[in-house]
Amino acid sequence: MAELAIDTTGNKEAVEPLIDRTSILAARRRDYEIIFILSPSVDASRETDLLTRVKTALTESGGEFLRLDDWGKLRMAYEINKHLQGHYFYLRFLGNGNVVKAVERIMKLDPDYLRFQSVRLSDDLSEAEMAQLRQKVPTDKVTPPHVEPEYESDFVPGFRS
Repeated sequence: MAELAIDTTGNKEAVEPLIDRTSILAARRRDYEIIFILSPSVDASRETDLLTRVKTALTESGGEFLRLDDWGKLRMAYEINKHLQGHYFYLRFLGNGNVVKAVERIMKLDPDYLRFQSVRLSDDLSEAEMAQLRQKVPTDKVTPPHVEPEYESDFVPGFRS
């Protein structure tokens, strides 16, 4: 619907509708990744429920799921909520800032998520770039963080310096 503008002489004329900035921002697509750590005390059924909730929040807010990798239980650099280990996951998706906020909100409200970090991997993507990512991302090799072997061998239980 065109808006009417009244000029200084009182004549009414049709004007182009104002650009809706929110619709432009909602149509914007970027490549994101989130690495998150679940509590190691979470059982398999609860873990499945938590992952399903994240995927649901992602798709309902307009995001497109690309990949979810289970990196397993790894030793953390420092204790978080009295846990020395955590169950690491890697999530990759296409979306906008609203999608990231929706997924992060789920993670903030649930104490079973120990930590998470969201990273924007690209600026606005064209349709061709998104199609290329849809083909490439599921087959990419993503390596989890590893503990250096020399540090592991230096660890002696019960030894204090």
